[in-house]
Amino acid sequence: MKGARTRAATAALAVGLAGLVLCAMPPTPPRHEDATADILPLARRWNIRNLVTAIYLGPRAADTFLEVMVVTLAVIGLRHLGEQR
Repeated sequence: MKGARTRAATAALAVGLAGLVLCAMPPTPPRHEDATADILPLARRWNIRNLVTAIYLGPRAADTFLEVMVVTLAVIGLRHLGEQR
């Protein structure tokens, strides 16, 4: 019983100290200038006037394409399995 109390007290102390450390850390400011600096050349090259559209079409285009490919392959696989039954 004494060992369980010691472990519980140690865990509570560790969680409390971790909470204090996390709360005491200063927040990091957002880095908007870095993201904008990366996207603006792309927007100028593609003649995109809206920054949100440039962000969506730029770096996320490859990600969206790969997601569509995964879903397409899953549908093809399910159809193939359905034909075998």
